[in-house]
Amino acid sequence: MQYLQVRHYVLPQLGLGTFELQGKEASNVTEMALSMGYRHIDTAQMYGNETQVGTAIRRSSVDRDDLWITTKVWHTELAEGRFLPSVQASLDRLGLDYVDLLLIHWPSKEVSVEEAVMGLMQAQDREYCRAIGVSNFPKSYVETALEMGAEIITNQVEYHPLLDQRELLYYLVENKMSLTAYSPLGQGHVLNDPTIKDIAANYGKSPAQIALRWLIEQDEVLALPRSTNPRHLRSNLDVFNFRLSQEDKLALDMLSEQNRRIVNPDFAPEWD
Repeated sequence: MQYLQVRHYVLPQLGLGTFELQGKEASNVTEMALSMGYRHIDTAQMYGNETQVGTAIRRSSVDRDDLWITTKVWHTELAEGRFLPSVQASLDRLGLDYVDLLLIHWPSKEVSVEEAVMGLMQAQDREYCRAIGVSNFPKSYVETALEMGAEIITNQVEYHPLLDQRELLYYLVENKMSLTAYSPLGQGHVLNDPTIKDIAANYGKSPAQIALRWLIEQDEVLALPRSTNPRHLRSNLDVFNFRLSQEDKLALDMLSEQNRRIVNPDFAPEWD
């Protein structure tokens, strides 16, 4: 596993995304991933699997101090009076005293950014979490959080070779933050791209491995692939033993001109 230092935190650069994993599958996949060497596990209130993820963590023989656990507060829980109780409920479901990273999952149209970020900072003050961050925040919202004095360490957004996030990434890096890529394989769309398939064949790697390698070779980028297939879980983790050539990185960079956003819920705010 390769690690990334963001401010004074050290995060595993590759983690397991658990979106849409439910019931026994969620606990089994999480436990299997931990046994393979995954140390970064990402869940959320909205995923409905915090209990199962927590069960897998407790079953695992991995020391808690070696894990990086992230959960996210849903947009309906951001108001004062709801935020902190919702975080405590997440900890209860996970069976943990704290999470390593707590994120606001999406901004709310009903609750101001300032009110939501204040709840995030209060959760950190109460030691419900070690670090704080945001997810699906446009640059202007991140700026507001920083102006409030929040030590945001990451913005978790959709990012893969088919989507251009360069402007946001440059801003985050400039301000000592990371970008965490969810749906790093574009929910499968990346795997059939001819350019990625050709590059993969040249390296003797899978298209998924090429896409993940492209992400983690960028400054301050982490990635959260998801799979229920043991072979794919192992393969996704096996991306630290090669480097892309400059020519291939440029070819992959050019794919972002398609700017294909795969995840776009109706309640997402307008992006600047």
